[in-house]
Amino acid sequence: MGCYSVLNSEDPKVFLKPAQNLLGIVRPQRLLGAPISDLTHLERHNLSSQFSYSRRLIKTKHFSGARPELTNLSQTDLFGTPQVFNAEDLQNVKIHNELAPLTLAVPYSPKVDTSIMSFGIATTADRIPDAIPNLLHWLPRTESSLHILVPPDQKISSLQQQMRDLQIKTTIKSTPHPFAKAYFSLIKELYDARTPKTKWLVLIDDDTFAPSLPALVSHLNQAYDANEQLILAAISDNMQQIHMFGLLPFGGGGIFVSVPLAAKLTEQKTD
Repeated sequence: MGCYSVLNSEDPKVFLKPAQNLLGIVRPQRLLGAPISDLTHLERHNLSSQFSYSRRLIKTKHFSGARPELTNLSQTDLFGTPQVFNAEDLQNVKIHNELAPLTLAVPYSPKVDTSIMSFGIATTADRIPDAIPNLLHWLPRTESSLHILVPPDQKISSLQQQMRDLQIKTTIKSTPHPFAKAYFSLIKELYDARTPKTKWLVLIDDDTFAPSLPALVSHLNQAYDANEQLILAAISDNMQQIHMFGLLPFGGGGIFVSVPLAAKLTEQKTD
């Protein structure tokens, strides 16, 4: 098993140790002057009784400008010599012969207005803790809001506060509707909660990942006119569903609905 940790510090003596936050999610924690000695966070990967393990720290060094498509490395040995560990004893292990940290040049993210997007998820309260590690990679400390609809559950209030503590602008509400109806009701939920800056209402799954929110915003601004009635999505790759239901948006990569189209979809019908 190869493993890497991202390290922002310039001090090569600063290593990362797994730690649990208030949700029980394993997150890196800095530990000065000591190698990693607790690998219990690997237990969730269904390890064999003995397994090979190696790791490499990556230090990020930010710069201004464009990044080349390929990063050339002067060495091919990325992880060093693997060690064999016992899966039943992962609390007191020592990492030997570890290679020096690898420095990776990373461009600064462009400054964009992420408030133009409001995200919506239909899921269950029990699935939210599993979704948080993914969301923590791309949504915290942005101006984008996240609205989640779940069946009634006593954990809604605490989950909402925990996500806000993680700097994700989150609102969680209960809904009596089954999943399919709850999913499409997100359009009205996001439309009613929109701000003057909101341009796109985005329906995503609880495991949807956005590699770069700034790049997504830049693409939307350059390629589309949010003042038009637009829906942006990929179609399903399930041919049986296409034959049964026709060409439908596929939600895994996100369904983007412009505010003018959402206004049309949610307007009250009169006889």
